[in-house]
Amino acid sequence: YTARALELRAAEYYAETRQPQDQWKTIDDLSPQLAEFEHRVRAEDYDGAGRLLGEIDFDYLQLWGYALRVLEMREKLTGHLTSRTLEMWNWGYIGMCRYQTGQVRRAIECYEHALELARADRDRQAEGVWLGNLGNAYSDLGETRKAIEYYERALAIAREIGDRRGESNHLCN
Repeated sequence: YTARALELRAAEYYAETRQPQDQWKTIDDLSPQLAEFEHRVRAEDYDGAGRLLGEIDFDYLQLWGYALRVLEMREKLTGHLTSRTLEMWNWGYIGMCRYQTGQVRRAIECYEHALELARADRDRQAEGVWLGNLGNAYSDLGETRKAIEYYERALAIAREIGDRRGESNHLCN
């Protein structure tokens, strides 16, 4: 066995020990995923680690107040992801973590990078998400006119692709 093979084997072990999603109530319930993530990173399976993190970061870890932990985990993936889609979401979620921790200007940089990647992939839904997040960031900085411009662009995309939830969010903003 190589060290990489052993790390991947350990990651698979932890993947098999996960609780069902409806039982995820605290960070302790995500211990198998957190261990699996670390093993995948050590095995240099960055795309696998990125997909795994996508399952638990926004709706669980960030929601529960672990934005700094998610930021640390996501930064381990920067420069290593081979999937441009995973890279786009990684930059966007780094931006969200920076935003949640009061680093609004740094969040803007991350959102802009995610926006570039979304446009390169012609992912209109993601483009709308990052435009909306840029609007939120500029609103928090007191740059209302700029925020409205981003919201209007995001709203136009939501209407274009029939994203009723996105349309609602952008209208509320």
